[in-house]
Amino acid sequence: MESVKISKVIIGDNYRKTKTPQTKESMNELIESVKLKGILQPLLVRKKNGKFEVIVGGRRLEAAQKAGLKEVPVIIHKAGDAEALEISVIENTQREDPDLMDEVDGFKRLVELGKHTSETLAFKIGKSLKYVATRLKLADLPADIRKEIKKKMTAGEIGVGHAMLFTRLKNKADMKTFLEELYDGMTVSDAEDELRGFSTRMSDAPFDLKGCKVCPARTKNQTQLFPEIKDKDECMDSACFKGKTFDYYRSYYKQIEAQGFKVIRDDKGFLKLMSSKNALQIKDDKYHSDCRPNKYKSMCTKCKENHVFFFLIKKDNYGDKNVHHGECCLNKKCFDKMNKVSRPAKHDSGSSQSDNNYSYTKQAHIYGVRDRFLHAELTQRINSAAFERFPFSAPAEIKRLAIFHILDKSTIKWNDGFRMLLKENCTELKKGLYQAILSIPDKELMAVLTKTILLAIPSTDSDVLLQAAPEAGLDVLKSFRMDRDYLNTKTKAELLKFAKTLKLGGLEASMKKPEMLEAVLKHDLTGKVTPEIAESLELDYEDMADDLMLEDKDEE
Repeated sequence: MESVKISKVIIGDNYRKTKTPQTKESMNELIESVKLKGILQPLLVRKKNGKFEVIVGGRRLEAAQKAGLKEVPVIIHKAGDAEALEISVIENTQREDPDLMDEVDGFKRLVELGKHTSETLAFKIGKSLKYVATRLKLADLPADIRKEIKKKMTAGEIGVGHAMLFTRLKNKADMKTFLEELYDGMTVSDAEDELRGFSTRMSDAPFDLKGCKVCPARTKNQTQLFPEIKDKDECMDSACFKGKTFDYYRSYYKQIEAQGFKVIRDDKGFLKLMSSKNALQIKDDKYHSDCRPNKYKSMCTKCKENHVFFFLIKKDNYGDKNVHHGECCLNKKCFDKMNKVSRPAKHDSGSSQSDNNYSYTKQAHIYGVRDRFLHAELTQRINSAAFERFPFSAPAEIKRLAIFHILDKSTIKWNDGFRMLLKENCTELKKGLYQAILSIPDKELMAVLTKTILLAIPSTDSDVLLQAAPEAGLDVLKSFRMDRDYLNTKTKAELLKFAKTLKLGGLEASMKKPEMLEAVLKHDLTGKVTPEIAESLELDYEDMADDLMLEDKDEE
């Protein structure tokens, strides 16, 4: 140990780079201490190229330089590069709150130098093997992703638990998207929920899974670091999964073509196929009326004249590519005969609904017209009543949380209305949903909350809307209106019966369907309700109570 000129002491290739506001504050305290008392603990250095390179004590050297000291006490240690790094890493790891990414860099360099394996390093620093393994996993992340993670950690927006979740992803594009979804204050549990959006069940894979047996992107192979996912079998590399899926279907439909079947691969051909009056898409679902018939293998798979396939890779609304594929029969009569299906007579040319889609049931049409009416009417009434009839004086944070919980539902979160709402009212769009909501001025919160509720109406259970109707001043039976879409589903005979039931004049059996339709729509249909429509507007309170499970099961 000796005292050396401070000008001869240098900082070497130190892996520790991070300086947070906290370290800057503590540095100022250390400088003041050095001015008063000097350096109390010598720096650990090694001789290198005529200088003294610091192994441990970089902060003390910096404080001494800023305090104006001419000399500093040092302990000279004979050490090569690997040993110097090892000492520095161990010293940093023993700190109360070491920087995660600096620690990751140190561990990685020790392993790359051949100084340690995961096991020997864990023993040397007195940490668990999992502790070291997680840091080395983080070292495998792309450099720019690690840089952005470090920024968020330095700013205090995320912690070690959030950072570790990135090691479960294997696709850089997914990592970038996940990074954008993390916002300040988000819990690790919420981040895990977001992470599920990047996984795909292995059971959904159409391709052979032999190549995935030991893949690190498979959750079954991540349980050493993440024991909580031991019961899951998912792929965390969406690009690889999609790529293998695309390759599988390309190969599959190539074989189909080689067998002599027609395979449609473009949008124009697909639209032409689906608009054909005699085409039916064959379903895999055995409960569907257009499912594969019992004689599918013996007859359909040999019918090259009327059995057509389609295979397209299309972009969705968010620019993601997805496979769209299936098979169609061009001989509806033959197909229905095999399935023992009797379809209604062909619609008049004025009908907007093709034979292709006539598999909708009568009940589905009834519920459809009911829901369209409720969505339109309640949206209008709630919007107009938001400020006049129901003044809302809750604190701003309550309104913000209400907006968050409504918009966070996946059925609302990704629609165009949601995106437009945030774009028009928020400034912090890149910091996550709640941070975006925090940027809404207090005086605008009620308006945004109202718009959010209106966005949620189409995804709200119809029974709930029926219960809300009276409070919104809506008498459903008196105000109900049939719409053109519903009437269009009726045959001529059904329209005549409909007009007779509701005592509507002006319809004759000799009319064509479009004429009948216009004749019905000329009447004021407000409050005109058929028995089956009236039934759809009734509430089953017993079922709703059961859903809430209000009664104790033991008492039952």
